[in-house]
Amino acid sequence: MGEIHFCCGGCGAKLQVGQEYAGRQAKCPKCGQSSTVTAEEPRWPQVQVVEAEDVGPGRASEAFGLKLARAFGYPFKGSGIFLLVAATGCLAVLEFLSWVPFVWILQILFGGYLCAYYISVVGSSAGGEEELPDWPDFTSLWDDILRPVVLVGGAILVSWAPLIIYVRANLLGLLSGELRLPQSLAYVFTGWFLVYLPMSLLAISLFDSLKALNPFTIIGAIVKIPLRYLQGCVLFFLVYYVNTSLAGYLDAIPVLGFVIRVFFSFYMTMVAMRILGLIYHANAQKLGWFE
Repeated sequence: MGEIHFCCGGCGAKLQVGQEYAGRQAKCPKCGQSSTVTAEEPRWPQVQVVEAEDVGPGRASEAFGLKLARAFGYPFKGSGIFLLVAATGCLAVLEFLSWVPFVWILQILFGGYLCAYYISVVGSSAGGEEELPDWPDFTSLWDDILRPVVLVGGAILVSWAPLIIYVRANLLGLLSGELRLPQSLAYVFTGWFLVYLPMSLLAISLFDSLKALNPFTIIGAIVKIPLRYLQGCVLFFLVYYVNTSLAGYLDAIPVLGFVIRVFFSFYMTMVAMRILGLIYHANAQKLGWFE
């Protein structure tokens, strides 16, 4: 069967697909932009031609689901296993020495550094990288330790804020004997947290600013990609549910269980950050954050 040659509307790359894809959408493997395949067959002598990816409705959904599933193997690619072991060793030592005076300062500093690394995992995955990024350079206490903590903490706080306000208002109402707020609001605000947090973490990772937590930015992005975002959210929170559920069982194992728990926690967090990056990478055009 013949082939259709066409140009990518985004980067101008010369692409080719089979005749059966005429009139369908195809994604450029270089820039990720989708274009409609036309029936023309222009030829470009002595020009490298690459295969475009079919992104028809069924194929696109399947591809995104498979990418999410492969996130569980992502931490082991390249030098990933070395990074996992190194981080596990540092975390294990710091937790073991938690009884030492002022060791909590080192724990906070290392926690901030991990926040910076998790943010870089999101950014790297959003850019299409298939392997873990290297450890971030340490240039200043604010940029590489404190600022990442502020960004991640801000995303969590904004996501939790409605539920926190609800609980506080109910407590005050209980103490004063006044009418308490309906419990149904608790479910609404919990849902807000579950929907708002993943996109908030993604936004602060890519924009590197608390301004990205603007509800217009977050909610607007969710509305643009509801189905794929739901897929990512479900897997994101499933990862954290499994992580927290197994922690208690692993801690019950003498000595070795503690190390396994730290390793597993770091691994699962990287998987979760990978999922966030994939959400953006698969929907960059629709989100249009940097256009």
